Amino acid sequence: DGKISTKDRAHIDPSAYDRYMMDRNRMRAHAVLVGAQTLRTFKKPATIDRKRYQIVRKARRLNPQPINVVVARHVDFDASWDFFRDPRVERVLVVPEKTPESVLKPFHTLAHVFKYDDHKRDDWPEQTIEYLKKLGCKSLLIEGGGGIIFPWVERNLIDEWNITVVPKVIGGEGAPTMVEGEGFDVEHIRQYRLKACKRKGSEVF
Repeated sequence: DGKISTKDRAHIDPSAYDRYMMDRNRMRAHAVLVGAQTLRTFKKPATIDRKRYQIVRKARRLNPQPINVVVARHVDFDASWDFFRDPRVERVLVVPEKTPESVLKPFHTLAHVFKYDDHKRDDWPEQTIEYLKKLGCKSLLIEGGGGIIFPWVERNLIDEWNITVVPKVIGGEGAPTMVEGEGFDVEHIRQYRLKACKRKGSEVF
């Protein structure tokens, strides 16, 4: 039914094959981007589990783990979370320019901190891209949540979608969808082309 979680934002465990596909997608990306709510929920970095994919990345002269990027309007994180303590992961916090340094101080030694221009906040995705390029990032995987994804769709910055369809119904007005935000009117609906699909058990990838 298009929902990605329940109305109370409960975590739904992926299938083994879906987790494999997630690892494969992360292997291809220089960085993985999530929103602040995703970090608050999981408190740990987006990493690659499979050793062979880590080896592939090393062969490509990349860190075995992707750069982890978090976009946050309000920084209310705990520096003791696993996300900030995992030595394998390079981290980036993307925050508004007005964010007080007193709030950011505990994180300067744990992550790169990028402040986007408040006066141009609508184009924070483009500003983030330009910053990540300076870190050598050439491909970005946006894992969500839905509120984070919408600005990228709106500004036509998505090159490829990787979607898993499962035979489940969650329902509920408050349950999040893959793309939240303002939405589009009928004249501006974004159109894409199906490149490939694969059935595995009861799931379609």
